[in-house]
Amino acid sequence: MTQQWYLAQAGRLRMSGRVMLLAVTSSAVLAFTPYWPSVAESDQGVPPHSVSAANRVDPDDPTVLQPMNEDIFDSFCKDRIGEAGAALATDRQPADAYSLRCQEDDGTLYPSNEVTDWGDVNRMMEDACGWKIQENARYIGRVTNLYKTFSGWQCARYEGNAGAPDFEKWCQSTQQFPQLVNRGRASSRYPAYRWACARQGGGGRQLSISVDEVCQQQYGENTLAELDNPYGRKYDDAWSCFYYGS
Repeated sequence: MTQQWYLAQAGRLRMSGRVMLLAVTSSAVLAFTPYWPSVAESDQGVPPHSVSAANRVDPDDPTVLQPMNEDIFDSFCKDRIGEAGAALATDRQPADAYSLRCQEDDGTLYPSNEVTDWGDVNRMMEDACGWKIQENARYIGRVTNLYKTFSGWQCARYEGNAGAPDFEKWCQSTQQFPQLVNRGRASSRYPAYRWACARQGGGGRQLSISVDEVCQQQYGENTLAELDNPYGRKYDDAWSCFYYGS
């Protein structure tokens, strides 16, 4: 297929989402911990400090969640873009979930190597999920581990937008860690991952934020969270909540 196909697809509206775990650290500050594989707080993608298995979503239920992998994504790219198949953007080192690209036969990448609208990658992954599952339902791609590439994505059945998560309210609900803090660039290269809950005054131990739990507290148990923009400097620009279904 041609670039025109992809540009037409990129015009479609979509929503995104995602989760994490409550974990207190005594000496190190934890970053956001995504759905069940945790995302580490450093640029190097070190092993996670903690893991959260979403207790309200059955990971074995293929009507709700399905994994993405390199073979599936490669087949999607070959069917929709060109025989060169799947590729990784060369300007993102180390590669991560937002490095995924499809490659035309002449080597052109879709989306382009230097993405300015991260929604382009989200829309491409929604198309890949719909192509993979081929059911009369909408599936979106959601990041489960930002520091992985093909396996860092998951297809989730989407039933509608719930709204933006409220990190401040969630921190206040913990009582012991009522203050939302931004831990700065040193904690992660991605602004979306720099938030944590702290004790009053911001000092001492901090609590990682489970975005899935934030969504479920606000909008009900049948919601999940998704990373919309890893570079979103406001948490409600970076994350969203959506209703999932089966």
